[in-house]
Amino acid sequence: MDRRTELTAFLRSRRARISPEQVGLRSYGTGRRRVPGLRREEVAHLAGVSVDYYLRFEQGRKNGVSDAVLDSVARTLCLTDVERRYLHLLARPGRRHTPDTYFADPTGSMELRPGLQQLLDSLTDTPAYVVGRRGEVLACNAIAEEIFFRHSPPHRRNMPRLVFQHPHSLTTYRDWAAKAYDIVAFLRLDAARHPDDPLLATLIADLSKHPDFRRLWQEVHPVRDKDIGTYRLHHPAAGEFTLAFRALRLPEAPDQTLIAYTVDPASPAEAALAAIAHAMRHPATPER
Repeated sequence: MDRRTELTAFLRSRRARISPEQVGLRSYGTGRRRVPGLRREEVAHLAGVSVDYYLRFEQGRKNGVSDAVLDSVARTLCLTDVERRYLHLLARPGRRHTPDTYFADPTGSMELRPGLQQLLDSLTDTPAYVVGRRGEVLACNAIAEEIFFRHSPPHRRNMPRLVFQHPHSLTTYRDWAAKAYDIVAFLRLDAARHPDDPLLATLIADLSKHPDFRRLWQEVHPVRDKDIGTYRLHHPAAGEFTLAFRALRLPEAPDQTLIAYTVDPASPAEAALAAIAHAMRHPATPER
């Protein structure tokens, strides 16, 4: 990923979504505004820098931008905390960031941490899996495999490829557009943390053949880290149901994330998981 090009595109996309009224400015001038959202000079004014300074910064021609200026621009553009960290990564590529701050694993290890598979297997009623860099699925438990990965062999489990290149994802994820958005947002953050990863560059180029991925990547520029959320899912044994998930990043391997799906007691989701578990224990006998 070219940081300079991405910085320009990212800031433009964030300026476009903020109106002058949202940040306490009057829309000045007559006639129709030539650009949606905030103008560069408006961002410069609100961030407390000169127009020339901001122009060179947005174009990637300004080195040594301070944390204070980056945070001021982030506040002006109403960036989320993850987007603010993303801006720091793009604007100051040479700076060494700690894993606690930017979740970057300096070793780049994709080896599953000891004991994780045993932990996953112990969660018999909780779908859970571990993803690493580029969305590679490093491990999962039996019920997660049945819900999310039953149509793909273990050696080919890459979450972005499953979502954008496997037709069964449209059935599994009933709100497929939301899942697709999250995948692109995660990959964009991953690309900022590892801009020189050739496998990631190849993955993004391949996924860009899909029109929805290409639109999200080139036009929407989503940036989001794995945290919490819900997905509407479908399984033949349970029909449609909704699961909440929580993502837990491993302190000893910041590029690996444990994702666990939970349900409330006596809820429809709990009944759905019970039906799936029953179907796993008692598979249907093929007709003769």
